[in-house]
Amino acid sequence: MTGLDAELKAIELLKGHGHNVLFHNYRMGRIQVDIVSQKANTLFMVEVKYRRWRTDIPEELISMAQQERIIRAGSHVLGKCGLGELVLILIHYYGDGSNPLIFPLNVS
Repeated sequence: MTGLDAELKAIELLKGHGHNVLFHNYRMGRIQVDIVSQKANTLFMVEVKYRRWRTDIPEELISMAQQERIIRAGSHVLGKCGLGELVLILIHYYGDGSNPLIFPLNVS
């Protein structure tokens, strides 16, 4: 499995949970976000990580600086879309990719 494979699986996972995928590999300047989706009045900024091993500690996969950059891009999209809430999530695929972990990340 590659990172792109994990992103494509994450898109299908999100669609299966009622999300409308707005962007795949969204860019705002130097900031890149793997997936941007919408469900109801909520905008989701989704970072997807694949590793051969499992971790239950999201900080091992995404730095605070990266989270802040994604939130900045999300705030920009949120303003353009007129949605009410911004949520940042991390989808972690590991091993054969059959059982992803989903971590909600704090947006403050």
